[in-house]
Amino acid sequence: MTRDLFTEWLRAWDTELEKTGRQVCLLLDNCSAHHVAIPLKIITVKYLPANTTAKLQPLNQGMHYQGLQGGI
Repeated sequence: MTRDLFTEWLRAWDTELEKTGRQVCLLLDNCSAHHVAIPLKIITVKYLPANTTAKLQPLNQGMHYQGLQGGI
C-alpha cells in the first residue's frame, strides 16, 4: 500500500460515509503509508502508539500465529 493509494481510498470512503451522516474513528498502526494530512469530514484518524502493533494486533504476527493454529 502506498501513501497515494491510501489517501485516495480514504478520501473516497469519507465521501461515501458522508451520505450516511455517521462519524467514524479509524484506528491505524504506524505504517508510513497511513500518515496522511488531509482534511476529512466524517472520518477521525487516530494512530496506535509506536511499537505496540504486536500487542494490539496479535493476528499481525503472521507465521508466529499460524504455527499456533496447528494445535487448535
